[in-house]
This record gives sequence, C-alpha cells and structure tokens, in this order.
Amino acid sequence: MDFDFGKYTEYMVLGYAAMALILALMIASMAVRFRVLRRQQEEIRRLEAEIAEERRRSS
Repeated sequence: MDFDFGKYTEYMVLGYAAMALILALMIASMAVRFRVLRRQQEEIRRLEAEIAEERRRSS
C-alpha cells in the first residue's frame, strides 16, 4: 500500500484551520461569560450591601 498523503494536505490544513477557529471562538465565549459573571457578582454584592444598610436603618 503506497499512499500519497500530499494530495490530502489541503484538507488537513482546512481541518486544522477550522479547529483553530472553533477553539478561538470557544475561548472568546468563555472570556465573555467570565466578564458577565463578574459583573453579576458585583451587582449581587452591591444589592446585598444595600439590603444590609436598609436593615440597619430600620432597626
């Protein structure tokens, strides 16, 4: 069996390029999610502080 892998090089390059694009999109998606979660965490902390302040005032 004598295979000529040279004729499949273009498909291999396209496959690697597609995987690189998918990986880059996944990493970008994770970064965006992380930033959104950080913002939500800060909002929750702010709201908790407001509630604690209101409870102190009403006591």
